[in-house]
Amino acid sequence: MNCLQISYLKLGEHKSGKRLWIQGLRLEDAGYIIGSGYDIDYDEPNRQVRIRLREGAAHKVSRKKIGERYYPLIDLVNRRLAEIFTGVEHVQVMLTNGCIVIEYHHLDRARIEREQALWKRMSRKLALRMASMAHGAGILDYYLHQGLEDEGVLSGLVWAVEPEQVYLQTSLNNNPIWAYQSQAIEGRIEDVQPSELTRPDILVAGLPCTGASRAGRSKNKLRYAEAHESAGTAFIGWLMAIRELSPAIIVLENVVEYRNTVSMHLIRETLENWRYRVHEAIVGPELGAFENRKRLCMLAVSEGIPFQFHLEPVRERETRLGELLEEVPLDSDCWNSCEYLHKKETRDQAEGKGFKMQLVDESSTQVGTIGRSYHKWRSTEPLVRHPTESGLKRLLTVKELASVKTIDPELVAGMSRTRQIEMLGQSVLGVAFRAVGRNLGQCLNHFLEASDDLAA
Repeated sequence: MNCLQISYLKLGEHKSGKRLWIQGLRLEDAGYIIGSGYDIDYDEPNRQVRIRLREGAAHKVSRKKIGERYYPLIDLVNRRLAEIFTGVEHVQVMLTNGCIVIEYHHLDRARIEREQALWKRMSRKLALRMASMAHGAGILDYYLHQGLEDEGVLSGLVWAVEPEQVYLQTSLNNNPIWAYQSQAIEGRIEDVQPSELTRPDILVAGLPCTGASRAGRSKNKLRYAEAHESAGTAFIGWLMAIRELSPAIIVLENVVEYRNTVSMHLIRETLENWRYRVHEAIVGPELGAFENRKRLCMLAVSEGIPFQFHLEPVRERETRLGELLEEVPLDSDCWNSCEYLHKKETRDQAEGKGFKMQLVDESSTQVGTIGRSYHKWRSTEPLVRHPTESGLKRLLTVKELASVKTIDPELVAGMSRTRQIEMLGQSVLGVAFRAVGRNLGQCLNHFLEASDDLAA
């Protein structure tokens, strides 16, 4: 039957329950003229209300004067509306000839469906379906998975998207979250066709941060993060995937500066409109890592799932760098005088730039952030002093890098040293996201215990 009108209306609060006004527009075209009779059918199993025209019915179409004209009005006020549309603020009203159907707003239907799907998987003790975008080597996903498992919540990867073939191959080779049926997708987030993907319960992403970080904006001379030629618009494809797949939980990781981008503002507003509650925290070494690396962690959780950030340290961090350093021969060719770095430091200070070399040794109580290009001997990243030759210094080894970041080095095994440094440098602190996983797992267990009504 031809649909003459669709309205997305807000349910009003009333002492007698909920209130809904349907007024004017195409009511008359559908036969709902002033004074005509109608019946109301409350279909609780299907969560619908149907209003059908019937001559002689007890309910009558009333009227409302606007300007010089009277318009037909259907005014519903009762508790049955509140019972059928519990927990929602908006409804969808579809008007056809002789029949009006009132049902859940499609965004609320999507919310209820994803929460029911999550509850059913948990109640049956099935592994939650995790998916990953901008996957890298899967280090974030691995530690989130570990944290969930610490709380007895099983999870497994159903698909992952990553444009760098080497990173994706490394994850496939080393990361135990993959299963035989998991799908590897080589490409950008923007390339993905979400309708062809398995719907996940948890969607994880480390959106490209090149345009948002201070170094990236400076190097690329960007006025704003979204201007980056390859990373600026990835969040749009990510949001499109969320709209199509409707995961119950969304985990986003990025540099701290991403909080203040236009992208992040749009992400917050969009996800809240799609019936998610957005929670944000800055996670760092306080959760048990030696590297002073702070990252933005956002969890968007479907509105019916209670969640609050309450992060506890995973382990007690080392007090001195010497506890993590390997035995490196004093005459090894890895030691370097790096005279050009000293000259650069002098030049930067003369120009008022404030850049300074970061020299560390066994007694150091922390190291600064180590990025993906650490192998290039950059002046602001940690260099280990030679124990006896004051002018010599070296980079941290791959094993040392993994240790200060609390990442299992086996996750990047089998690749060149440069690639290993890249993958570690653009990843996260392992303990930080294991803590996030534990926090999430605790909340999901509470959700399972408190949501028996979803069994229906």
